[in-house]
Amino acid sequence: MSRRLAIILSYVFHPLLLSTYLVAIFVIIGSNSLFHPSYNLVARWMVVVVVLVTSCFIPGLSILLLKVTGVIGSLQLENRRERMMPFVYTAVFYAFTAYLFERQMSSLHLLSVLFVGSAIIISLLTLITVIWKISAHAAGVGGLLGYLIGFKMIGSYGAYDVWIIALVLVSGLVLAARIKLKAHSPAQAYAGFGLGLFISFITVLWI
Repeated sequence: MSRRLAIILSYVFHPLLLSTYLVAIFVIIGSNSLFHPSYNLVARWMVVVVVLVTSCFIPGLSILLLKVTGVIGSLQLENRRERMMPFVYTAVFYAFTAYLFERQMSSLHLLSVLFVGSAIIISLLTLITVIWKISAHAAGVGGLLGYLIGFKMIGSYGAYDVWIIALVLVSGLVLAARIKLKAHSPAQAYAGFGLGLFISFITVLWI
C-alpha cells in the first residue's frame, strides 16, 4: 500500500464519519430496524444529515477549536496525551446525540441505543489512551462491522451480507493504512478493532 492511499483511507474512514456511514447503510438497505415505517425515504436521509452534524461536524469543530487555541498541536492527534480531551468531547457529543434521538425523536429509540454504544467505545478508548495509544480508526471500523453483524444475527431484515463482506475488506485496508503511516503499531490497530467490534456487537444483542 502506498503512503498516499493510506492517507486517503484515513480521511475517508475517519472515526467521526463512521456513524453517518452506519445510518446511511441502514437507509440504503431499506431496513425498518432503526426507522419507524412512517419515516419515508426523505425523512430517513434527513436523519442521516442530523447524525452527520451532531456526530461529525460539531465534534470536528471542537477539535479544530482546540487546535486554534493551542490546546493540541495537530488535528491528527499524533501525541497520545493530546488525544484525551478530543476523545472526551466526542464521547459527550455522541451521548448528546443518543439523548436527542431518545427524547426528541422517540421513534428512533434503537438509533439512540447505538449511539450509547458508540459513546461507550469512545469512553473506553479514552481510558486506554491514558497508558496506551490504541487506534480510534480501527475501533471505528470495528464498531461499524460489529453493529451490522449484530443486526444480521438477531434476524433484522436487510441485505447485510454484502455490506459485511465489504466492511471486512475495508477494515483490513484501514488497519493496514494506520500501520503503514506509523500512526499505530499492529497491536494497537488490532486491539482497537477488537474493542469496537466487541462493544458494538454486544450493544446490538443487548437491545
